[in-house]
Parts: sequence; C-alpha cells; structure tokens
Amino acid sequence: MNNTVKAINEGYPSSPLTGNEPLFIVTNNASGNHDAKETRETIERRLSEAGRQHTLMTVDDGAQLKVTAEQALAQARAQGGIVVAVGGDVTLSAVSEVVLGSGIPMGILPQGTFNYFGRTAGISQKTESAIDALKDAVVLPVDVGLLNDRVFLVNASLRLYPQLLEDRETYKQRYGRSRLIALRSAIVTLAHAHRSLRVQIDLEGEPRRHMKTPTIVVGNNSLQLEQLGINRVDEIKRHYIVAMASCTRAASR
Repeated sequence: MNNTVKAINEGYPSSPLTGNEPLFIVTNNASGNHDAKETRETIERRLSEAGRQHTLMTVDDGAQLKVTAEQALAQARAQGGIVVAVGGDVTLSAVSEVVLGSGIPMGILPQGTFNYFGRTAGISQKTESAIDALKDAVVLPVDVGLLNDRVFLVNASLRLYPQLLEDRETYKQRYGRSRLIALRSAIVTLAHAHRSLRVQIDLEGEPRRHMKTPTIVVGNNSLQLEQLGINRVDEIKRHYIVAMASCTRAASR
C-alpha cells in the first residue's frame, strides 16, 4: 500500500460565476449542531426567496454520501451548476473527494461541531449567513490532502486519533453535541489507550528511523494546529501539510 501524502489544489474553473448557476445540495442529516429538518427548511426558504434554482439531496447514512455526491456532480455537470455540501468536516471531505478534479465548483454550508475548514475559509456556521455568502460566491482554489487517493480537508490519521473521533460521535449521540462533550469523550479514550503503531520514517537526506507511536496525524488546517498548540502554521500557509506523532520509544527492528 502506498502511503504517500501530498497537498494539492486543482480542477477549479477559471471562468467567474454568474450567480445564476443551479445548486445541487448534498446535506448530511447526521451532521451538525442544529435540527436537520430546520436546516433543510432554512435552505429551501432562503434560496426560494432569492429565486435561486436548487435541488436538495438528503443523506441519512454516511455510507450514502459518495453515491449522492456522484449524483449531484452528474447533474451539476449536465446543467452547468454547483455542488454544495452541508455538514461537518468529514461530510465536506467526502463530497470534495467526488468533486475534486471535475472542473465543477463546490460550495459548503458548515454544520459540524468544530468546522475547521469552514472557519478557516471565513464561512459562517449560521445557515442563513452561509447561504447569503453562497449566493454571491466566487471560485477560489483551496489546498486538500490525499492519502492513498482519499481526500482530507483538515486531517488524516491512524490508530488513536480515529478512535477519539469514533468515541466522540458515540458520546454526542448519547449526550448531545458540544465541545465539552467532545473533551470528555477524549479523556475517556486516552485513559484506555494502550496499543501502539510500529512505523518507519523515511525523510529525504536523513537515515531511516523506526519508532512506536499511539497515533499519526497529518494536518492540513492552520486553525486546528493553533488550537492543538502546534507551531507549524507557517507551513500550512506555504501549502505544506504537517505530520505529527507521539513518540513513545524507538522500535526494535
């Protein structure tokens, strides 16, 4: 398996938007702080008031995201439209993986708990404000990461960090969505963490290194790095990605 990771931006159209392109909106009902029905009603109302042609495509299960995004992309390509993703960072990454390189613009309406991608782009989490921004949007390139041809907008990770995210979702379903709940779930996960990865690191011009680590995280978002206390924001601004690992000890070969 090729574990190459790289940052790219490509496939965006050079022509400006007219503001009349039809919107094909993929909304993940399982994502976000707000009531899914209320969010859908707000989207429908604001776009109808503006006279903007749109099609709302709802997803109740994350496993449906790719297929639904592919349907949205096909319709956007046929009608000269825009694909819009509604949800958290995971939802946005899943939709962008389908749209990337197609030449079709993609817009976002952030609805997740942390919204690192939307906040970095200056897009409001408030649905009405985000829709207003979408109506007057311009096309700009953004950096995305690829790990084994899978797209990530904020980070990609192995072992402990994915477990943190999975446990966080379980806690949110049981106790509600908030940063305090996310912190509580993280503490519980860390308290039970014990398995480590054996990794081999090859850096150009340096000897091969072996290490054990409970997790590897590759970051592509300056805001998240700042909140984690990682002083590598300049690298993100220069279109690099940042790999992070907690080294417990050198691994024997």
